[in-house]
Amino acid sequence: MATFLTIVAMLNAAVSFGAAFFFWDYCLKVEKAWTASPRLEKTQFWKLESVRKRWALVSAIGYVAVVLLTAIMKNRLEVSQTINLTLIGVASAGLLITAFRAMCHNGRSVEASLSTTYRT
Repeated sequence: MATFLTIVAMLNAAVSFGAAFFFWDYCLKVEKAWTASPRLEKTQFWKLESVRKRWALVSAIGYVAVVLLTAIMKNRLEVSQTINLTLIGVASAGLLITAFRAMCHNGRSVEASLSTTYRT
C-alpha cells in the first residue's frame, strides 16, 4: 500500500510541476494575443484564457493531492520523511511557479488594459 501511494503521490507532484510550465506557456500565448496584428476573435481569446486557468487549477489540485497523500503516508504508513519532503517540495515548486507567473501576467494584463483605454 505504501508503494502504491508513493507512486501516486510522485505522479501528482510531477503533474503539479508540469502544469506550472503549461500555465506559463499559455500565459505567454495570451499576452501575445493582446498584441497580435490581426486581433483574435473573442471566442478564440476566451478559449486561450480558459485553458490557461485550467492549467493553474491542475497545478493547485495536484499540490493539494500531494499534501494529503504525504500526510496519509506519514501518519498511517510511516513512510520515510525524505520521500514526503521531496514530494511536497516538487509540488510546492509547481504551485509557486504558477503563482509567480500569475502575478506577472496580471500585471501585464492591467498595463495592456490601461494602454488600450488611455491611448496617448
